[in-house]
Amino acid sequence: SDVDKRQAYNLMWRGAHRITDLVRLETVWSVNEIGYEKGQYCNFVALGNKFVIDDRFTVLLDATTRTYHGNSIFKTNTFMAEVAYNLSPAWKFSGKVSYDCNMGRNQTTKTEIARGSELTMVGAVAEWFPIRNSRHTLRAHAAAFYSFGKNKNPAELMQDKTLYASLGVTWHMNFLNVR
Repeated sequence: SDVDKRQAYNLMWRGAHRITDLVRLETVWSVNEIGYEKGQYCNFVALGNKFVIDDRFTVLLDATTRTYHGNSIFKTNTFMAEVAYNLSPAWKFSGKVSYDCNMGRNQTTKTEIARGSELTMVGAVAEWFPIRNSRHTLRAHAAAFYSFGKNKNPAELMQDKTLYASLGVTWHMNFLNVR
């Protein structure tokens, strides 16, 4: 039944550790088992690490490995690194690189990275916050990402030698705390 497909089991650890007066480490690590068909589960380990340096620089390092029925561990992976700099309370700049691969024996789900894929993406984002307070946040962004490598799923946006650019505005409003 559909209920069987939606079962998930998760164990998560969140931690924070001050390394020096200027550097702290924040972690989010998890072990997960998520059903995608009756009796079939995707198992994955996600290790998220964030280094905050002087509250201005942030370095994110994430690693995820997934296993499916018939696939070995460390065959389907995602690795991501991001460096962000808060120039001021109104300006934030970041750069990111990610690597996705599936070298497993078989394709088991539609949401899995397609078997035989090995794709790298690099990009940069500039964010401007003209309004940032407890009740409202207005954010404008400009982003550009370039991908290269093999993506065996032709329906996915990011393919070999693809440039993706985005401009946008986001407004977070607090309607429930009206004064």
